[in-house]
Amino acid sequence: MEAQRLLLATGLFLNDQGAVGRSLTYLKRALGTARRLHGDDHPLVLNTRAALAYAHRAIDDLKEAIPCWSRTWPKRNASWALTTPTP
Repeated sequence: MEAQRLLLATGLFLNDQGAVGRSLTYLKRALGTARRLHGDDHPLVLNTRAALAYAHRAIDDLKEAIPCWSRTWPKRNASWALTTPTP
C-alpha cells in the first residue's frame, strides 16, 4: 500500500509542477497497484482514478479523461455518502 501512496503522491506532485506527461506514468502505475491490492471500488482506487482523470484533463485529453471520470464519479459519490454522517 505504501508503494501505491508514493506513486500517487509523486504523480500529483508532477502534475502540479506541470509535468503532466510524467505524472500520467506514475498515476497509471498507482492505479494498477491500488486495483491489484483493493479491487475497483476501494476509496484509494477511486481517488487515484480521479487524479488520473484530472491529469488527462490538464492536457486536454478528454478522450481519456471523460471515461475515466465517468467510471469514478458514481462510485465515489456513493462511497462518500456512506461514510458521511447525516445531521
